[in-house]
Amino acid sequence: MKELVDQLKRNRTLSPEELRLLLTDASPEEREYLHRAAREVARVHFGNGVFVRGLIEISNYCRNDCRYCGTSFNMI
Repeated sequence: MKELVDQLKRNRTLSPEELRLLLTDASPEEREYLHRAAREVARVHFGNGVFVRGLIEISNYCRNDCRYCGTSFNMI
């Protein structure tokens, strides 16, 4: 199972059957190995920081019309 984790880390892909096997049949130790590998990959790509974003609404008018928040539904 660790070979699958290493293959996933190296090639960034697994077959559907390999992925199913990894996610459903791994022992607790193998899942911990998978979690450590995932944390390492995430840290390489995203760093170790935490970023918090917030949205402050002043009115119900949305000039961006991005459909991200509930105010854009008022204009449908």
